[in-house]
Amino acid sequence: MITVKSYCKIDGRTISANGETVSERPDGQSLKDWFTNVHKESGLSYPKFYKMDNLSKAGFLAAEQVLPENEDVQPKEDTAVVLFSGAGSLDTDLQHMETIADNNNYYPSPHVFVYTLANIVCGEIAIRHRIFGETMCYIAESLSAEQLYSQLLYLERERNTRHAICGWCDILKDECKVLLLHVEICPACSTAENEEEMSYFRKQLTEILYSKQ
Repeated sequence: MITVKSYCKIDGRTISANGETVSERPDGQSLKDWFTNVHKESGLSYPKFYKMDNLSKAGFLAAEQVLPENEDVQPKEDTAVVLFSGAGSLDTDLQHMETIADNNNYYPSPHVFVYTLANIVCGEIAIRHRIFGETMCYIAESLSAEQLYSQLLYLERERNTRHAICGWCDILKDECKVLLLHVEICPACSTAENEEEMSYFRKQLTEILYSKQ
């Protein structure tokens, strides 16, 4: 059985966690400034946050909401990070292209270039929360309950994964769609891909996706 323990949604206008509003984006404010303000208001001192691209910032902020406040600081070898994304790192890729498009005004930035990989957001989450399990980011058209379920099942079987931070993390320019879940994976579910268990997981995901918050 795979059970959703907590979740966070970011739609570009609102950040909500487990059905409760955490922050609303003021009119006219950029995603970057909004994320920065949310981080400051959280009281968390994590200087590296300010160097991240928007995709990593969104994933980072969502992960802060889905993990317990009093989480164990010990390494989490039985926890994985599994994300799906539509645009991947395209938002940062476009920024990098602007710095190299003109041969007469050529100023590529290592600070930008380092984030031209979609899976960097997984690494940022893993570093922050000391997650030592598998980390992976797949490019897809949408979040599929079946794909996510199968991947989590594989990780339980092959890597003894018991928990995962997983879901959808996608940003392109001013468009932002994030759904991060903290799920618990019961070892018993690894015996077979049971349709009843798959339906239960799909039901959980559907209820969260279509909830107002």
